[in-house]
Amino acid sequence: MKDQYQNINTIVIVGAWNLAIFTPEWVRTNILRDEDYPDVKIMYPLNVLHSLRYSTGKFDFCIGDNRFMFTLTEKSDQAEHDMLNVVSSICQKLPHTPVSALGINFVFETDKNINAVNAIDDTQSLVQSIGLDQTSVEIVRSYKRNDKETLNFKISKIGENKVKYDINNNYSIRTIQDITEVLNAEDNIIKNKREAALKILKEVYQEELEG
Repeated sequence: MKDQYQNINTIVIVGAWNLAIFTPEWVRTNILRDEDYPDVKIMYPLNVLHSLRYSTGKFDFCIGDNRFMFTLTEKSDQAEHDMLNVVSSICQKLPHTPVSALGINFVFETDKNINAVNAIDDTQSLVQSIGLDQTSVEIVRSYKRNDKETLNFKISKIGENKVKYDINNNYSIRTIQDITEVLNAEDNIIKNKREAALKILKEVYQEELEG
């Protein structure tokens, strides 16, 4: 099983973000200072409704569709800590931004079939009679951890063998301060949530992470 950390937005904050604030000058002065991030790359978006994308070599971030998106590009404790520190710094600089949700996300892929997907009623024989060919199957489950946190767990079977696990830890929030409280409640919430996800995949679906 492979961790697709480079291809997903590990942290997503939904809110009324002001794209105009995030100029290179403001970001380099207030968030990604030269002494901490000397080699920041700035990329222009293909979508005119998105902000510039800032890349530190450990993680990237940008804004689009009212979503502040942070993507790990290096899988390490230090990269996760640095990204969390940047999220906290942005929250401190923009404490009055209206926000509504915080997501911490993971995606894993495997080439092994799993019983949970195979157990879905096979409708292929039925749809073939009307000229359709079934190409994918999904299972979606949601689990409530507490009044503010929901675990959304999606399993997708693509083709004959490939399976994708899409795990979203979703927090209902009302203020920037709520985000800070969630992120600061644990030493490294990204690492802890990933380990919790891997435990589910190992104990329930007998999956093991490669490497």
